[in-house]
Amino acid sequence: MSSRRPGAVRYGCAGVTEVGGQFADINDLEALATLIAHGEIVLPIDRVFPLDQVQDAYRHLMAGHLHGKVVLATR
Repeated sequence: MSSRRPGAVRYGCAGVTEVGGQFADINDLEALATLIAHGEIVLPIDRVFPLDQVQDAYRHLMAGHLHGKVVLATR
């Protein structure tokens, strides 16, 4: 990975030292996608809602007690 850029978000797992923000480059994003695809980074998902249930998703989010991200599925 490249040297630290201003505004980048730092991570310390699976060899990724920084990624994201307005300074992300394609190499960072490809490396992150590879780590996710190989199961080296697992993204915790609390619940998936269809896009047409966005109000229910928001209520679930605001209720708290989440154990991961709330996802809106577009398909």
